[in-house]
Amino acid sequence: MGIISKVTKNIEGKAHYYKFPVWYEYTVGVAGEIFAKNLKEQGLLTGAKCPCCGKVYLPPRVYCEECFEEIKEFLALEPVGVVETYCEVYEDIDGNRFDKPKVVAFVRIDGSCGGLFGFIEGGVQMGDKVKAQLVEKRKRTGTVSDIVCFKKVG
Repeated sequence: MGIISKVTKNIEGKAHYYKFPVWYEYTVGVAGEIFAKNLKEQGLLTGAKCPCCGKVYLPPRVYCEECFEEIKEFLALEPVGVVETYCEVYEDIDGNRFDKPKVVAFVRIDGSCGGLFGFIEGGVQMGDKVKAQLVEKRKRTGTVSDIVCFKKVG
């Protein structure tokens, strides 16, 4: 039998609203560090392959979501994939309007069960084959912003 609680007193709540900046650093972890290093130094997308079921994860992980096996094998993936879904955006993250709308898509990278979000250059439809375009090597930082956009293949 559970505990039953009864409210016997009406307590009025108070709210205080403040605006304050929050600064933080995000640790990418073991798999994320391998992904970032390979992207920065070699311009490669890196997936993680499960030794049990063979599933290839992008972004890479250190444990398989299906069979919970530890993943120690990381492999290079071609920066080519298929547009799964997309939308037009009219403002940046700070609410500043673009001169013209931009297209953002989720691209399932070939050979993996995952993918990446990115801008698409030119017109696009679901199912289109696209390839990641990277910033030049000396300007890479090892983050997904090293992918300038995806362009249609063929």
